[in-house]
Amino acid sequence: MGKKTIMAVPRACFFSVVIFCILGIIVGSFFDYDINVALANKTSLGAFFATYGSYFSYCLYPAAGTCIFKGLMKKSKNYKMLAWLLLQ
Repeated sequence: MGKKTIMAVPRACFFSVVIFCILGIIVGSFFDYDINVALANKTSLGAFFATYGSYFSYCLYPAAGTCIFKGLMKKSKNYKMLAWLLLQ
């Protein structure tokens, strides 16, 4: 019997990433303002990302749409129709 995986990743790796993310959320929720002040007030690069940092996430929307479209186009005819419908 092979190793058990979650989403084709070994269980230990999957759960270590999940735990790391949860710890990051917990630490970030308590120290978010202090981290923001420390980065934005000391460097011009920190001030740049504090001002325009959210705009980079908007660049991910077209990439995600392209991935969904290409993935649906590889499936059967019904999924191709759905891909073109989502494109419109």
